Amino acid sequence: MSSFRCTQTAVGNAVIREAALRARPPGKLSVRAFALGPIYVLLCLFASSCLLQAQITYYVFKVNASVPIAEDVPASPNDHIVRKTLLANDITNLALGRPLKSTVNPKTEVLAVATTFETSGTTPVSKLIVFNPQQSTVTTTVATLSSLNFGIANEATISAGQGLATGNWLATGGGTGSGFFANTFNVGGTGSGPHGFNPTLPNFFKLLFPTAKAFYQGQMHFQSTDPKSHVVTAINGYVTNGIFGVAGHGIGTFTQ
Repeated sequence: MSSFRCTQTAVGNAVIREAALRARPPGKLSVRAFALGPIYVLLCLFASSCLLQAQITYYVFKVNASVPIAEDVPASPNDHIVRKTLLANDITNLALGRPLKSTVNPKTEVLAVATTFETSGTTPVSKLIVFNPQQSTVTTTVATLSSLNFGIANEATISAGQGLATGNWLATGGGTGSGFFANTFNVGGTGSGPHGFNPTLPNFFKLLFPTAKAFYQGQMHFQSTDPKSHVVTAINGYVTNGIFGVAGHGIGTFTQ
């Protein structure tokens, strides 16, 4: 591989600093001003595209979430609004086809954003997933992005930026009686990350500590079936101020 240029960028909730990478003799790579700040604009979905790269290496960051859903329900004599706020463990359970109150294994079932190098205005590849850090595997994909536009500034000590994205929330559950139905969404986000990381270092992603927040708007439809009573809880409503956040070191990588 001769020379190539990767553009790192931040999406909705993530910010990646632009980095110029030039290949030298085998095993050596010089890095100029490398900084990564993830997001999931969707959730804090962060992304990247790299020229001359056959496969994509994803960097994975744990996501926290608070997604309040409101559904208007016709009734007599008065209509009413049903509200439910989904947190990260709730999203993980529904994505895996399980009832809301199921136990989530924090070591092997982590709601996370998988991101890589992205270019504003191109087809994004970042996604919201349930990740197994012990095996470095994706258990299921929760949401993907369909468009992504952002801007970043290389400030004195950090790279910071903001962006907008659209995406697809995927149907999950597979007939288990619990899961999500497919929907589309919009998201906007901000993020930042420090300069100076070297991707040639072993496990360098563990040194990254981006801070990012994505603001989700759109419909969200799910149902949860109690395994004992078989009572179904279902909500098909609107989210106007859902929040997905990233603030922590990377928890793993994988290649697709």
